[in-house]
Amino acid sequence: MISGNKGKLDSKLKRRSDRISSVELIDQSLDLLCHKRLALLPLYYCGAIPFMSALVFFINEMSFSVFAASNCLPWAVILSFLFIWKNYINSLFCRKIFIILCTGAKSESKLLGEKLSLLDHFRLISAQSLFQSAALIARPISLIFFTSAWTGAFFNTLCAESGIERGSIMKSLSKSTIDILDDSWKLNCLQYVFICIFGMTALNVGIIILLMPNLLKSVLGIDTPFSLSSGISNYISMVFNTSFISIVIAISLLFLDPIVKTVFTVRFFYAESQSKAYDISHELSEIREEKAV
Repeated sequence: MISGNKGKLDSKLKRRSDRISSVELIDQSLDLLCHKRLALLPLYYCGAIPFMSALVFFINEMSFSVFAASNCLPWAVILSFLFIWKNYINSLFCRKIFIILCTGAKSESKLLGEKLSLLDHFRLISAQSLFQSAALIARPISLIFFTSAWTGAFFNTLCAESGIERGSIMKSLSKSTIDILDDSWKLNCLQYVFICIFGMTALNVGIIILLMPNLLKSVLGIDTPFSLSSGISNYISMVFNTSFISIVIAISLLFLDPIVKTVFTVRFFYAESQSKAYDISHELSEIREEKAV
């Protein structure tokens, strides 16, 4: 009788996981980020903002500075450390999302074992340094072979999985590979949605930056070189400027990337729930919270 009920429960979980569409994943992720923004977003931006700021400065320094040749090596080293720091924080960010999904609390979950030890943190930094550095090469190549959806999903799933599962690096690698091969259609849908979100965000950010000089002049009476020189040629030169393009892309990524990381963590949560019933734990925690109220 017990085994029969367990079989029904497993099939129910599998059907539930398979029913979740790409739009529902994004909707649940945005809802989670809105309700837990104070618990999640400061952690994410602690790693992302320093790296993005340094990257924008590095691009402009190497493009326009007369000291670019002498400053290239030290800034490249700083940027490399900030890149490792960003990816390490991203894994902790995904782990915190997973804990909230499992228990509805901000504390460490017993479902994930004890808190991360110093060795676990070192393993996490090593894994992210290795795999996310490989992503810098793999992702541009995937655009040529039209496999960017699978490549992006693989590295985002690996980022989430390595921060949650306390196993070997090769175990995380194999598990992430199997995970993306089972859901190719949904991954392509997610990619198209992310591209649309990024495009709309970049367009809005670009328009705000272009209008900022005129807004400063009309509202605060502050003149800038852009407000003093009028004409369509001024806006064209500003749009095709390296600084403008890098700032727009950086701000847009700072808006989109936490959503992407949350989506793939929620997706991993449902995949793991098929065998470990994490979603049942989440529902029980919600029931306890309702009774407490």
